Amino acid sequence: MLNPFGLIHSLALSVCVVQFFQGNPQVVSPTGIQFRGNKVFSNDQLLNAMQLAFGLDMNGSTGLSVDRGALTKGADRARKFMADQGYLISEVGDPRFERSNKGLTLIIPITEGPLYRLGRVRFENSTLFSPEQLLDLFGMKEGDIAVSFSTRILDGIERLKRLYSNHGYLQWTIIPMTEMNNDEGFVHCTFRLEEGPVFSIRRLTFSGSTKTNEQALRTQFLIGEGQLFNWQLLDESLLRVHQLGLTEEIQPSDVRLKLDESTHQVDVTINLKGSPHFPNP
Repeated sequence: MLNPFGLIHSLALSVCVVQFFQGNPQVVSPTGIQFRGNKVFSNDQLLNAMQLAFGLDMNGSTGLSVDRGALTKGADRARKFMADQGYLISEVGDPRFERSNKGLTLIIPITEGPLYRLGRVRFENSTLFSPEQLLDLFGMKEGDIAVSFSTRILDGIERLKRLYSNHGYLQWTIIPMTEMNNDEGFVHCTFRLEEGPVFSIRRLTFSGSTKTNEQALRTQFLIGEGQLFNWQLLDESLLRVHQLGLTEEIQPSDVRLKLDESTHQVDVTINLKGSPHFPNP
């Protein structure tokens, strides 16, 4: 059944596009899909970035099968592609069709906007790490092109969260703020940190089933009760337990933390499952 809302098909090699108007297919010119307004990025780069899915056209030939939803998702991918190259305020306009004596062409407006570079990068309220350490952790340097800007911020936050948890900071938070100077083409970043208290381990307990007794398990742990919480040492301890061959691999969801905010202590409970190679009696 033909899509009355406009199903678009384009052949992979000739980029020949077909649109169905009220159930009547019409062939578009070989130019197929054209981008308007782009100066930095080529049509091929933008078309590849949209990642329009391959399917079958009405004659059974391999081509692109694109509906309005796919075009919307493709526009989002093209916008992200341009932003990842430093064009942070790029836009993809609403697609439209133009008819000429050569046929029908799908036009996609593009606004690339200015290329942005990193300006000031500040970290507030950090006592554990120096600004230089944090800049290196986030992979940021003043004057660099803002390539993969959002991804670098998110990845940097995840790495920093892990480092703080390795020092007992379990209520650490960060608020990233950006300020864009469109005239100069700079994006300034401020990261406001709230480190919170340091937590130590009050209790380390095991649940679930395993043939190994609790004391044997504790000998494999690199941290214990009364010590500062440390995610890295906990991960290494869980790996050591698994390598005993008496438990299945321990997943993050198998570890439960219960914080006591009044005493700044944490109870750690680890759910263990016996290894299938050593079934429980």
